[in-house]
Order: sequence, then structure tokens, then C-alpha cells
Amino acid sequence: MKRLFTIGILFLFVACSGNKEESQQQATAINEVELLQKGDSIATLAQGVLMQNVSSAIQQHGVIGAIEFCNLNAIPLTDSISQLTLSTVQRLSDKNRNPNNEINTTIDQKAWSELKMLLSDSTIADKHFLLQENNQVFYYKPIQIGMPTCLKCHGAKGTDISDDALSIIQTNYPNDKATDYQLGQLRGMWKIKIKEI
Repeated sequence: MKRLFTIGILFLFVACSGNKEESQQQATAINEVELLQKGDSIATLAQGVLMQNVSSAIQQHGVIGAIEFCNLNAIPLTDSISQLTLSTVQRLSDKNRNPNNEINTTIDQKAWSELKMLLSDSTIADKHFLLQENNQVFYYKPIQIGMPTCLKCHGAKGTDISDDALSIIQTNYPNDKATDYQLGQLRGMWKIKIKEI
């Protein structure tokens, strides 16, 4: 498992040399830019589809309806994005609600640590990256609590989350860990398998 080179350093190295090996490295750098763009567009699409559907469920059926909607539809929606984009799209977290979204592989644990480091450093603009394991390239991007509405399902029990909503969460997700967040906190991460080498 390795992190792909950062673009700036790689371009600087390539600019100072001129042989075939460095030309291949330049092609790798360009490929990395393309893969980052592809991963970001898929993550943005998936985030938009989920948020639009959850917002619609809240408007039509309230927070409890949105919890029920997510229970039945969140993973099928990400699966449909996977099919549409010819990739594999996942949402993962160390405080997962759905057991299928738990961080449990070495590469995902490494990505999670790296995302937390990136988010803690305000001097780093790009908060997404690629990791390679064997012949697969994965894109990772943070998912943060972005709106006060998110706290109605993921905030503090008894204050942000109503007793009725908490009861539905506990019924649908008996091992839920995805509460007690605050606005802006890291909630999870997108993992997108975007390339086989």
C-alpha cells in the first residue's frame, strides 16, 4: 500500500530532467490529477444524490421518515452511483451507523488517519488523496457534518436528536455509533475504487 506522489513535487522533479523514466513519471503525475478529478466528481455526485434524497425525505416525512429512508435506501443509492460511474463507491466511518460502513481494512485505517491529519492542518488546501494497494487505486475524501439538519440524526442525544428519532435509530441500528457530532466535524469518508492497474 502506498500513497501516490504529490503533484507539485513530482512535476518539479520531472521539470529538472529529461529522460524516458522521468517522462513516465510525468505521465503518472498527469494520471494522478485525472484520477483525483474523477474521484472528486464521483464523490460530489454521490454526496449530492444522498443529500437531495434525504432532504426530500425530511420535507415529506420528517426526520423519522428520513431515518427510515436512509435505512432502506442509502446503500442502494451508493450502489447505483457505483454502477453509473463504473467504480465502487463506499461511505466509511469509525463511528458507523450501518455495520457495512465500518472502517475495517488496513488501507482504510491508514486513509482515516491521513484524513484526520489533513483536516487538522489549515495550511493544506487539498483534503483528498489517492492510495494504491496491489493493483487497485482508491480515492478518499472526508465527509463532514455540513448542515444543522444533519445533527437531527447525528448530533447530541436528547438535545439535537429527539427521543422519537433516537428510538427509530436504535430500532434500525442497534449498534449505532454515529451520534454526538457537532457541526463541521469529520463524520466519515468517501472511498472510491477508481482504477485497476
